[in-house]
Amino acid sequence: MVTDKRLQIINEFKATNYEKVIKICEEIIASNRETSEIFNIYGLALQKQNLINESKEKFKKAIQLDTNNFEALNNYAI
Repeated sequence: MVTDKRLQIINEFKATNYEKVIKICEEIIASNRETSEIFNIYGLALQKQNLINESKEKFKKAIQLDTNNFEALNNYAI
């Protein structure tokens, strides 16, 4: 299920449907199946909506879950 949701998130992000990305990420997080990757893309969607403080929090959570997530580290730095 998470794999299907992950593909849906990627497709929605490519289509610039950031609100949909956020909704799907929140559903995954609510089901306690969050991953570093989910928080990273959640942060990216928030960033695209100029919700910078919120996006930084998601990037930090991604980094907490996986200190080797270089994409999240880079996105947080930006």
